[in-house]
Amino acid sequence: MNRRTGGFCTGVLIAPDKVLTAAHCLYLKNTDHWLGADRIHVVQNSRRGDSAVLPYVMGPDGSIPRDGANASTHLDWAVRTLETPLGEGIEPVAPGVAWPAPGEELLQAGFSADSRHVLTLHRNCNILEGFDGDRVLTHDCDAVSGDSCSPLMVTDADGNVRLLAIHSGPGETGGLTVGIAVAVKAMGDAVR
Repeated sequence: MNRRTGGFCTGVLIAPDKVLTAAHCLYLKNTDHWLGADRIHVVQNSRRGDSAVLPYVMGPDGSIPRDGANASTHLDWAVRTLETPLGEGIEPVAPGVAWPAPGEELLQAGFSADSRHVLTLHRNCNILEGFDGDRVLTHDCDAVSGDSCSPLMVTDADGNVRLLAIHSGPGETGGLTVGIAVAVKAMGDAVR
């Protein structure tokens, strides 16, 4: 997702015309305003297919900070409707499905700042801990700037890849730098 004001974030298709991303990617710190839909452009795989963004939904309260010291991390998500559908989306993990145990494969994919135009995939990373009623989790995937909203995915018993959470940003726990992610269960019906 490219911002006309500069910068980019990763997004993930959850339906042919719906992109899930981090809400903080829509916020302009210097003006203290949310970007209008006309300021966002979605490009599929950095090179193929693109679409303008129609109005987007953040949930559930747009007045709650999604960036900075007062952020409510479980609200750091937004669903954008695309003017032109880009393809099949990835299905979220069904409600009630357990997170993978340490050592079980967790996948993270994104357009990180260190490889802007190439989708990178990190395999075999782990969920470390859940917080805020398991709406927020920490992980050890190699996510850097640009990876905001990169999907954290699991593979089910049938080999289908499912969306578990989206990366929000870095954090620290116990003196270690970790990734912070918003679980899809925090998003309710907006991602189903």
